[in-house]
Amino acid sequence: MKPKILFLLILFIITLSCSEEKPSPDLRGGFFDPPVEARPRGLWCWVNGNFDKGEITRELEEAKAKGMGGMDIWDVYSVTDEMHVVPDGPPFMSDKYLDAICHAVNEATRLGLDLGLIVASGWNAGGHWTKPENATMALYRSMVPVTGPQKFSDKIPFPELPADALSQTGRVTSIIPRRADGLPVAYNEVAVLAWPASADSLVSSTGEVINLSLQMDS
Repeated sequence: MKPKILFLLILFIITLSCSEEKPSPDLRGGFFDPPVEARPRGLWCWVNGNFDKGEITRELEEAKAKGMGGMDIWDVYSVTDEMHVVPDGPPFMSDKYLDAICHAVNEATRLGLDLGLIVASGWNAGGHWTKPENATMALYRSMVPVTGPQKFSDKIPFPELPADALSQTGRVTSIIPRRADGLPVAYNEVAVLAWPASADSLVSSTGEVINLSLQMDS
């Protein structure tokens, strides 16, 4: 009796699986005119909170005309506009900002587009309220050539950081917040490594790398 029961169970599962995978009656038409959820969406950067309602409408109408499925609003600054060319608009999630979002929602609804919102401001999806130690990090390095054998006791220089930029407004802008002495407000030492020198300074094998981090002092 067991083989018959097993056969009936397998047949029942296959029947369910097949019933849920019915092909679209108009598969070819779906490629020429895909539904909204299958169309590409755009990451819609509102740089420095600067927007214009008329421009919001125009850009959404262009997205619709070009066959897109919608947009995702992202208030972004810093890396996108390092020279601060775009003037600041209303603060993120202020009354004026919310009024512009409502306008975008209404226009997207009118055009049959999907509209999303990244509920954060800045790069990378943070905001001016994010403390430097919790913000996006970058990895920098400095290199010191040493000829051995010898006892090495010296100070390894701090990595060179990107230069500050002077915006068109005359304001000095910096991606990395700095102290008065020029060092970053927040940073962490990661590791001190050594490996045999080569013409291109590349490591040919990870087995050649020596971790000296525990031998370093302040």
